[in-house]
Amino acid sequence: EMGFDTSSMEAVVAGAKGGAVFGSLLGGALIMSRGRRTSIAVSALPFLIGPLLIFTGRGFWQLLLGRLLMGFGFGLASVATPNYLSEVVVPEKRGMVEAMYELGIATGMLLSAIANLSIEALGEEGICAFDLGCWRFQAGLVPLCFALPLTLAVMLVPESPRWLLQAKGSSSEGLFCSLQEIGRLGRHGAAERLKTIEAKSAELMLSDFEETNDDLIRLWDLKHKEAGMPLFQLGDESNADLDESEDSEPPRVRTVYLLKQTLTDAGAILCGRGPPGTGTGLALAMCAAVLNQACASTSILIYAQNLLQSVGVTEKDDQDAQTLITFGAKLLGVLLGLFVVDRVSRRLLLAVGGLACAAFMGLLMVGAMLKSASLLLRLGRSRPAGARGTPRLPRPCPRPRSSGRAGSPP
Repeated sequence: EMGFDTSSMEAVVAGAKGGAVFGSLLGGALIMSRGRRTSIAVSALPFLIGPLLIFTGRGFWQLLLGRLLMGFGFGLASVATPNYLSEVVVPEKRGMVEAMYELGIATGMLLSAIANLSIEALGEEGICAFDLGCWRFQAGLVPLCFALPLTLAVMLVPESPRWLLQAKGSSSEGLFCSLQEIGRLGRHGAAERLKTIEAKSAELMLSDFEETNDDLIRLWDLKHKEAGMPLFQLGDESNADLDESEDSEPPRVRTVYLLKQTLTDAGAILCGRGPPGTGTGLALAMCAAVLNQACASTSILIYAQNLLQSVGVTEKDDQDAQTLITFGAKLLGVLLGLFVVDRVSRRLLLAVGGLACAAFMGLLMVGAMLKSASLLLRLGRSRPAGARGTPRLPRPCPRPRSSGRAGSPP
């Protein structure tokens, strides 16, 4: 519909990856300066604006900007969400909950694929008339609909108490706000302490409360004790009005400064000017992140139909079915990891997953080189076809004829 050449289409498709790079860099600084929940809320804005730009796209630059914004939001969310989950979940369940985050991503990808194929099928059958083209609904409306629940959900969750204790220090306001958020998380012992504070009881000691092993409560008790337990002395008239000047809330650090400082520290560590062992650890972490993207798992999902056609799977129904199986395989792998994540060591799980990924990527490479549909898990009968070098982007839906049947593509 737009008449783009191969390079332009590839730039639009890859725009999300480019935006994710900048989003992940900014995300680290943003979660430190503005909080985990605020960062997740900020990440929802590009998820809303980007799809709207794509849905109303009139040219290359508008579509590219929409994809960049969507990638930027994903980069922010990919940093803020795992950090938030690791700080609010009890230690015994962190592995499972972190895996649930990846499960949500895999499930969302499968649901979006089903929605996109359904939209295309509706247009081809003449049930719905998509005068603007199917791709606008697939690449614009579907992501927008999935972004709305994120915007609403972030309003219902509490801020990370760990970040509040770090950002607001040992001030009375910070201690009270963090305890409230711990209570919203349902942690044992928070309600008892809140009732004592709100009732302005007489001076208490931490030993007066039931001993708890909750990590957040113990951290709060430690910070409160270091500050002189000001919230347990509100019954004393002399301490009823706490002097704001005595609060030890640290000054708010700007996001740009944190970003600059992070990049400076990372460069110093990689150059060997950091504490012993940090350079190796940072290099390994960066290599793991880069190789995770370089294995092209996302690209395979994006170009699945194009790859299948290049090896002879020309029937559209076969392409759609095998594309859904590819998305389902990703979901199955996440479910398997979710089952074993708390039963084996993280290193073993990473090693086995990496070896399995390398083996199947090798089969995929051989299948693509030999143009063997059987190696790509061909389902149905196919006819030989030449390879296409351009990505198979969503096609404009055919407009229905007056009889209700689908017409030819515009």
